[in-house]
Amino acid sequence: MNYVLTGFSDEYTPDFIGQLEGMNKLGVKFIELRFVDGENFSDLSDERMDFVANSLEKYGIKVSAMGSPLGKIDVDDDFAPHIKKAEKVYKFAKRLNCKYVRAFSFYFKNKTREEVREKAFERIEKLLSLAEKYDLVLCHENEADIYGESPEQCLEILQRFGGRLRAVFDMGNFVLKGYEPYPHAYELLKDYIEYFHIKDATTDRVIVPCGEGDGHVKDLLLSYKKDFNRENVFVSMEPHLFAFTGLDKLGDVELKRAYSFPTSADGYTYNINNMKKILEEVER
Repeated sequence: MNYVLTGFSDEYTPDFIGQLEGMNKLGVKFIELRFVDGENFSDLSDERMDFVANSLEKYGIKVSAMGSPLGKIDVDDDFAPHIKKAEKVYKFAKRLNCKYVRAFSFYFKNKTREEVREKAFERIEKLLSLAEKYDLVLCHENEADIYGESPEQCLEILQRFGGRLRAVFDMGNFVLKGYEPYPHAYELLKDYIEYFHIKDATTDRVIVPCGEGDGHVKDLLLSYKKDFNRENVFVSMEPHLFAFTGLDKLGDVELKRAYSFPTSADGYTYNINNMKKILEEVER
């Protein structure tokens, strides 16, 4: 198995051209697209997406996944605009020759999971069916305060859709909400994992560079490599080592960071170097 390094380049710098220059400098050939010059890609015009596509080609960078905000609304919010946004996201994915789209499973205010279960699943089905029409793979990310927060809740969702919906396994998000990413979450979810978000944290909810916390990054990658015979699997850097556009917390978790870096590029570079060392050890 070959792990392929990618990541949210907007955590390197908000400037899109600066992101691509930075990834070239770091030797990273893919990005997970999210913010372009501070604007979520799903809000871009067709003309701005042309700029993105042309810039990616110029710098020799490809898109591993669309880091979309799909499913990151309340389950009772008006869904019609969200489906319209989903279609735009999927069209952009095809424009960029990208097969993976990251999605979430909805917030729910002042209600229990039991009360919102069927509505959440109904909405996931609509997002999933539309993705399939575009021949795309929709991947659910575990995140704080959405329906699929815990390992068990993620498993419930993934089983409900019988393998059509895949998983983005974010070990850091599990740690930040008090769940054990390895071996517990891994053993529950491994059959559904499509790729990994690499974020690390300690059990006292402090963000740290990958491999320095309780996310078991190396253990997870070693186990997945042993358990599955896949040619290429993306490991997508989402370090959260520096505040960036659109993020100051994960759900109700205020982000505390163990390190203070001079710039976001410095923090991202440090994390990438950590990850390269881990991959060298995993691939021996």
